[in-house]
Amino acid sequence: MLDFYFLAGDATGDMKVDLDDFNVLATNFGTLGHTFSEGDFDYDGDVDLDDFDLLAGNFGTDLNARAASTSAGHSRAAATTIVQPVRFARAARFGDSLIATRLQESSENDVLI
Repeated sequence: MLDFYFLAGDATGDMKVDLDDFNVLATNFGTLGHTFSEGDFDYDGDVDLDDFDLLAGNFGTDLNARAASTSAGHSRAAATTIVQPVRFARAARFGDSLIATRLQESSENDVLI
């Protein structure tokens, strides 16, 4: 079994979005020619406010904590994540996947994906 995860904003690859990831983004902010691990979270070739928005949307997320809480007495196959519909303010394409940031407040005109 191959484990895979994708967490927008996780520049360090430690399965969480925290101050270490922010520092990577801050170091490269306003520059061109960087990779995801250097803060270009939307893969558009620069590190800018759009990348900051992706990081901010996931700041504090820790997939390690989720994995630890589901592994106690349960098989990995039994762990289930329920995804609720969310309204999005901004979206970027990553391959065939959609990366988006959540709105703090929503209105009737927001697109529901």
